[in-house]
Amino acid sequence: MLSFGETDTYKLIPTFETVDKGENVYALNTSEYNGIPIGGAFVKNYRVVEPFEAYVASKEPAARVPLMYSIGGEGGEITGLEEIMKKEEESLKVYTVGNVLYIDSDRDRSISIYDVTGRTVQVVEIHEGNNTITGLSSGFYFLEGKKVAIK
Repeated sequence: MLSFGETDTYKLIPTFETVDKGENVYALNTSEYNGIPIGGAFVKNYRVVEPFEAYVASKEPAARVPLMYSIGGEGGEITGLEEIMKKEEESLKVYTVGNVLYIDSDRDRSISIYDVTGRTVQVVEIHEGNNTITGLSSGFYFLEGKKVAIK
């Protein structure tokens, strides 16, 4: 039997089988990611997890899941998740004008947009720079821990 590691916010899961990358699969980074060295973070929707590896599954509500769980900070010291999340927050800006959602990003990435019930409404591939998202109905939406209102 495999042992699971668990906290209030995530579960560390070892596996004997391949696990496809996905919105709730955080795989260990195999290349530098946002300045974090190889093996320094479990990153959301990053890669397929191979047999005999472990991955992290978030226990956070869909609207609050982080992009990654850091293992250590720069230089090897332990860093609180708050610092990593602050860096991530600064790398993404979202705002609306009327019924148009604008996303400014510092890199290419995939972003899930959730409605107030936590249902995935749309997954968008955004590019570095300014991105325009249209076609969302009026209401409140969550993406990358941010709330926006479409009129």
